[in-house]
Amino acid sequence: MSSSSDLIDPHEWADDPQRRTKRKNVQPEIVVQTAVVQYLRAVLPVGSIVAATNTEQRGKGRTAIERMRYGAARKKSGTLPGWFDIVCLLPSGKTLLIECKAGKNNLSDDQINVRDAATALLHRCGVVWSVDDTRELLQYHGISTRETQ
Repeated sequence: MSSSSDLIDPHEWADDPQRRTKRKNVQPEIVVQTAVVQYLRAVLPVGSIVAATNTEQRGKGRTAIERMRYGAARKKSGTLPGWFDIVCLLPSGKTLLIECKAGKNNLSDDQINVRDAATALLHRCGVVWSVDDTRELLQYHGISTRETQ
């Protein structure tokens, strides 16, 4: 277990090229997201709610016009560009918002803006590329799990 002085601020993770390029098994984000959701549901305190949000910006449709219409309909219905992939509501009243990435992918400008706004509202946020990163994120934010109890 790392000491608190060994922990890295999750805001710095997305800006650290060493951290991004260390990944040996590059996986699509959906694979990372699925593994992280399963992990969180297994280890967070009983009563926690872990939900994945569908925020893909790639529109459905064969033509550019169909994709634009799909994107416009999603925006009109409330989709927020840059929103997190996973939302965790904890019994303690804490909220943890997680963005999943794969390979060398990094946060977009929209994701940085949403992360900074959520952090300003005192929500806990982070970017993860793996279950191990998720474990570190929980430790960084002082969120106890069934693994650490």
